[in-house]
Amino acid sequence: MTNVGPGLILDLSEATYLDSAGIEFLFDLARRLRTSGQRLCLVVPARAPMRRVLDLCDIDEIASMDVTVDAAMEGLHEHAP
Repeated sequence: MTNVGPGLILDLSEATYLDSAGIEFLFDLARRLRTSGQRLCLVVPARAPMRRVLDLCDIDEIASMDVTVDAAMEGLHEHAP
């Protein structure tokens, strides 16, 4: 078996727009990572407009959302096998 990391952190803190194709990409990416036993962690600032959209899409069902990269890294390693 190949040794893989606990997951992927995607920093969206500089993103200003996310359309439906981008949201579908995030869901697809999370599903693909899950098949490898990995997790998707998103970095989205608390006041980012897309945070509300991601909340409405229930992104937290498949990926965690943190406000900083450091918080995402800590959460990713806390849940590592």
